[in-house]
Amino acid sequence: MPLTGPALSALVTVDHLSLFPLSAGSVRQNPATGVPPHNPAIAFIDALCAGVATALITLPIRDLGSGTADIPGVAVPVPVLFPGIPAAQAQFIASAGWVGPQASLAAQVFIGSVLLNVSKISLLYMPPNPLLGTGTGIVSPASTAGLEAAALAALTPALQASFQASGKFGTGDIPGAPVNPRLQAQLPLYAAALAKGFSTITATVAYVGTASVPATVTGIINAGVLQ
Repeated sequence: MPLTGPALSALVTVDHLSLFPLSAGSVRQNPATGVPPHNPAIAFIDALCAGVATALITLPIRDLGSGTADIPGVAVPVPVLFPGIPAAQAQFIASAGWVGPQASLAAQVFIGSVLLNVSKISLLYMPPNPLLGTGTGIVSPASTAGLEAAALAALTPALQASFQASGKFGTGDIPGAPVNPRLQAQLPLYAAALAKGFSTITATVAYVGTASVPATVTGIINAGVLQ
C-alpha cells in the first residue's frame, strides 16, 4: 500500500476510535459559513495525514553501504521502523503543555499512530547503487544526519497547506481561509515532534550485484524515498 494521506488516515482513525470511542458520533457543521457536517477529530486526522504523506515522500533517505564492487547493486523495497516514536510523543506533550491521561492518549494518536502506520504502509525504495554491487545498506542515524531539520522544513508548510485545504479549520470558520490562529500556533509543535520521530528511521537494504567483481567497498552512500 503506498504512502498516501487517505491510506494513512484510515489506519490512524481506527487507532483513534479505539482510544476515544465516544468521539465516533461527534458532528460539527456551520451552515452559515459553508462548513459541511464532519467529525472534528477525524477531519483533523485526515488533514494531518494528508500533510504528513505529502511531506515525507519528498525526503531523501540515505543508507550507508558495504559489500563488493560488482555494480550496479539493485535492491527490492524494504520496510522501515521509527524507534524514536516514544521520544517524539514525549516531546509533543512537553511542548504543547498538555497534562493528564488524555494528553498521553492524544499524543499516541497524533504522533505515535501516525508514524507507526507510516512504517506499516510505506516501503523504502532505493535506486540502483552505482558504487556498490552485492552488499548491505544500513539506514540509521549514522547515514541520516540532517534528516530531522529536512523533515521539519517539509512538514511545516505541508501541514499548513493540508489543514487550509480541508476547509474545516479556517479563520472565522470560513472554508479556504488561512488556518485559524490557535491551530496555526500549534501546527509547528506537531511538525517538530513528527520530524523528530521520523529522523530516527532505520532500515536494512540488501543490494544484489552482478557477481563479476570480488573487490570490496565500504562507506558507500545511496539515497532513496518512501512510497
